[in-house]
Amino acid sequence: IAHSPADDDPALAAALSRRLPTVIAGGPSTAGVGCVTVDNEAAAAAAARHLIEQGHRRLGVVTWRLRSDGYTGPVDEARLASASYEVFRLRLRGYQRAAASAGLPETAVRVWEQPGHSVADGRAAGHALLAGPDHERPTAVLASTDVLALGVLQAAFALHLDVPGDLSVAGFDDIDESARVRPALTTVHQSLYQQGQDCARRLISPVTTAGPLHPTRLVIRASTAPRPERR
Repeated sequence: IAHSPADDDPALAAALSRRLPTVIAGGPSTAGVGCVTVDNEAAAAAAARHLIEQGHRRLGVVTWRLRSDGYTGPVDEARLASASYEVFRLRLRGYQRAAASAGLPETAVRVWEQPGHSVADGRAAGHALLAGPDHERPTAVLASTDVLALGVLQAAFALHLDVPGDLSVAGFDDIDESARVRPALTTVHQSLYQQGQDCARRLISPVTTAGPLHPTRLVIRASTAPRPERR
């Protein structure tokens, strides 16, 4: 089982060259190899649409690595176009698609990339996005994973920003901690357990097609609310 490798990961190429039963979890979608995943773009768009419908017009996005080059910082269109991790490329496209459909300008969505995947990484990204003046600061942040979202919540606390009074935060994955943290985290639910079972079944009885996408659903909790100006 190859779990969300980069499109050009040499380890994946080496595994495929062995011609043993292989399945990819999460992506990338590769011809002739079974892939178990969700509609990441549509699920991310649903999370962004929820915030936009709450009146938010300045969105921040925190994403895990787009390439394996250790980059930390803002993401422009060229960086996104060169992204080699399909999962996060699609989630960013979903956020941007929802913003464009709502008529928001490109400048309304600020994206920050972290090379690591930890609460500390999310906290660092949160500080980078939220430390500006009030009139420029995002009123909502979308994190491409719940782990990063937990860090954004910590950054908001350190900056004395109330969630969701001053800032809304949404994640992706619905890990157990997302329901226990305070405020509880709005997030996209996907069952990684069921996807893991699907991967195992596909190895026992090899399938070389992508198969149906696993379902997702938006779970709305206490970390999101209408933008402050609408209260």
